[in-house]
Amino acid sequence: MNKQSEEAPSSAPKPLNYKVICISIYNDDLANLDEVVAQLKARGATRVSRSMLIRYALGMVNINSAFQALSTV
Repeated sequence: MNKQSEEAPSSAPKPLNYKVICISIYNDDLANLDEVVAQLKARGATRVSRSMLIRYALGMVNINSAFQALSTV
């Protein structure tokens, strides 16, 4: 049996516009994230997700304010 026949059949090509990552997050922060997602869904934003909310929040970061707040941590 050759190597090619042992491999699983290839599926559709992987998207190139995003990557799946793993991050560490405190339980309280995750609960807060999930609560905000639930509140947004309750208001009618039914397609909102954790990653969508994180991307939105990242876009709202003011680099100067973030530097001042985080450089003292």
